[in-house]
Amino acid sequence: MRKIFGLCFILCVFLASCGAKPAASAAVFPAGYYDTPTAGPLPKMTDTPIATASLPAATATSPLPTATNEPARDPEDWENWPVIPEAVSAELKTLYREGITAGNDPHRFSKIGDCQNVESYFLSHLDKNDYSLPEGQEYLQETIEWYAGSWKRDSYAVRGGLNAAAALTSYWLGDACDPEKYNNPIACELGEYKPAVALISFEENWDGNVVKYDKYTRKIIDYVLEQKIVPILAFSANNATLNAHLAVIAVDYNLPVWNLWKAVYPLPDHGLADGFHLTHDKALKNYNFADGVQSGWEARNLTALQAIDAVRKMLSED
Repeated sequence: MRKIFGLCFILCVFLASCGAKPAASAAVFPAGYYDTPTAGPLPKMTDTPIATASLPAATATSPLPTATNEPARDPEDWENWPVIPEAVSAELKTLYREGITAGNDPHRFSKIGDCQNVESYFLSHLDKNDYSLPEGQEYLQETIEWYAGSWKRDSYAVRGGLNAAAALTSYWLGDACDPEKYNNPIACELGEYKPAVALISFEENWDGNVVKYDKYTRKIIDYVLEQKIVPILAFSANNATLNAHLAVIAVDYNLPVWNLWKAVYPLPDHGLADGFHLTHDKALKNYNFADGVQSGWEARNLTALQAIDAVRKMLSED
């Protein structure tokens, strides 16, 4: 009984870390920010330097060749990487086509991650026709329609409090997943939904052990690639140390990156209400992008759409 009580208490703490409602932001997002290169390096949100010397060395775990048409990226300069991916490697394009031949649906993408990916807050209104696009970005409508159904999908691989290690365990396997067929939430989501693209976004790092975070994130990417699904790797909005590791992983695996850190940085308090939770408007689900991005959640939803749009179009190129 004591063990059960202790486990329940821990789970409540983890879930609470994603469940609190932050205060709203009244700031207006700078017009044209996403199309304007940053002038000089962004200042860090933390006074603690990133110990780049402690980052793990590049590994040979990636099944992808090193040849690429992706511009050279310096992991130590990850804060200045573009918000939206600029290119997708030829190898990933080949993988994408092989996956479709094997049964992956080109009109589906999956979300993999923690509370900041739950359908009620993240992207779901794009399937409910409850949004407005920024002026000059009406082209995004094509991608909204292309992935119809995926925006509001309640992914088996998303849950509040989930981290990269937990996502690979049977303990977090939901009731909708057959334990005889799948041994972790990611296997269930990808096996049941058969997407062609997967957005991977983990803000949670429960015990602060970035080595474990690095290890299990690589395991997730390995598995996604084995299913011939193209990963889009998301940077954290609040954790510079995790992003430093993710930058090395992105270069090792030659993956497209959605730089959420840079997207929220110009906002007041960097789009963060309490150092972790994103700021939001009163309704928390503001998709009226035509009025300008005013909060961390708006920046997350809009730039995620832009990143998915960019990757989709590049994957379709010859």
